[in-house]
Amino acid sequence: MDTENKNEIMGSSESRIPAVHTYRSDMEEVVHSEGASLASIMLAEKKRQEEEIETTEGTGVKNSVVYIVLSIILVIGAVVTVYVLKNMTNTASTAQIVQDKLSTYISYDKVTHINADGLLGKETIGNVIQKARSQAGKQGEVEALSLEKDATALALTTNEFWSANGSTLPSDVMSALSSNMMLGLYTTSSLDRHVFFIFGVQNYDKALSGTLAWEKTILDDVYAIFNIQINGNYSPIMQASFEDVVINNKNARIVRDVNGNPALYILFINKDLLIVTDNEDAIQEITNRSLVKNAKPL
Repeated sequence: MDTENKNEIMGSSESRIPAVHTYRSDMEEVVHSEGASLASIMLAEKKRQEEEIETTEGTGVKNSVVYIVLSIILVIGAVVTVYVLKNMTNTASTAQIVQDKLSTYISYDKVTHINADGLLGKETIGNVIQKARSQAGKQGEVEALSLEKDATALALTTNEFWSANGSTLPSDVMSALSSNMMLGLYTTSSLDRHVFFIFGVQNYDKALSGTLAWEKTILDDVYAIFNIQINGNYSPIMQASFEDVVINNKNARIVRDVNGNPALYILFINKDLLIVTDNEDAIQEITNRSLVKNAKPL
């Protein structure tokens, strides 16, 4: 009795304990239930693993392609940037070279290019120069005015300028002066702007005698350029005579208006340069800049 009860109890206990599952037992159960062989299952598992590997490799390939494309884009961007910067540098250098080619006898702080095509007559040229003069300038500033032929952008020669102005200079002056000249503006400490000419001299003796002859007609040639009043009460200036004056230890010639104020100076600052202007401070600045430009290293 006791033995039977014990067996019943033990039997009932065993039936309540679940069986332990293992990979092998699960596989055997699948084989038994599905009628599949262990070999086919192993082949299926191997195929699944290979597919996972291919998927991983595909992702890696895609990432590599993305990296390559981004690298190419960065390289192209760098090349374009270098090209643009190089062109900007070349442009700036070219602009500087063009400016340096402007024929001037002294250094200047800025340059204004003026299209001279169609500029004929004293009043026309005078109005253009007075318009440039009316612009604000900085104290001590020298501005070069380059009257240029539009088709070539070359500055007018000395002869071309005076021909356009309608002037006939004495032959000694024209033959003694260089074909290059400088027309410019100087701004004084009071911010007044004054026109000046600098002419290169090829033959000093002829230029000296020629300017003395030019004194008789020079006011008629330049009154509009320098805005010299010649009408009404100012008309006597046209018959006024030049007189000697010393500026910076240099002999100069000056003509005064009816009020006794300087109207025009003619001065050789050396045997190579002739200045025509209406302001003594402009003469001082031109002289100083000429000395600096032509100074030779020790």
